[in-house]
Amino acid sequence: VAYATPRSKRRRGNLFIANMAPWVTTDTLVEIMSRHGKLLDCRVIADARGVSKGMGFARFEFTREATAAIDALNNQRVVFVDHSNGTEREVSPKLGVTMAAPSGSSRSG
Repeated sequence: VAYATPRSKRRRGNLFIANMAPWVTTDTLVEIMSRHGKLLDCRVIADARGVSKGMGFARFEFTREATAAIDALNNQRVVFVDHSNGTEREVSPKLGVTMAAPSGSSRSG
């Protein structure tokens, strides 16, 4: 037996991440974002050739986890440390992390 989660609750912790270096992979983004809570989904957006577009999405189990990620990372210089070899690489000089608009929502102003 499976219980469906109402659509309105599924996307609450969905973040849009921008201004990432082109070398950042989904695995790297998962490692960075998972420090702030349980990830349900996380991916870097790539073009048809598989080259990163410098943006991605992360979906947390709870809104408070997504908010913690925003508070910690938005407009910050982010450096990734590869613990397997001790190297550091800049993910972004000023990472953009915001709540993603729910699917099907429209903005009017």
